Amino acid sequence: MLDFCYPRLCAGCQQPAASSFLCGDCARLFSRHIHAPACIACAMPLTSDAAPCPYCRGRSIAPFQRIIRLGNFDDPIRSMIHQVKYHRRWPVGELLADALIKTERAKGLLTEIDAIVPVPLHYWRFVGRRYNQSALLAAALAKQCSLSVLPDGLRRIRAIRPQPGLTRKQRPDNVRG
Repeated sequence: MLDFCYPRLCAGCQQPAASSFLCGDCARLFSRHIHAPACIACAMPLTSDAAPCPYCRGRSIAPFQRIIRLGNFDDPIRSMIHQVKYHRRWPVGELLADALIKTERAKGLLTEIDAIVPVPLHYWRFVGRRYNQSALLAAALAKQCSLSVLPDGLRRIRAIRPQPGLTRKQRPDNVRG
């Protein structure tokens, strides 16, 4: 009766999904994005696993030594992130954390760190949203890996414009400082 009144919707395309967070088509796309080749230093997409990185040339992006990512920021991953971020579908965040932990790139990094520090929200953005989606993901990752979360490890000192809608050139200027 509950499924009839509240049918399960795919977190990727918002179409009815039989039993999980993703419909069959979105599940296949999700898997393809997770397994797509990426630079081991900056996480940018590559044409193949052994290809040289045209973005960082294998030197990573300062001040980071290494960056990992779940997959390409395309649908259904983009849509799933937006479900967590803007529509409070926190179980989708746990699904994303579970998927990230299962990747080899994450397993390597998570064994080398002592704690996870979520990206902070500005106070007014936190008041409006009432939660920090980054902290939710950090908590899910930390719980599964027996790591500490340092929720106050970073502090956002000024409000920024929302990144969606900004050009690639405008984004670094928006977060500078």
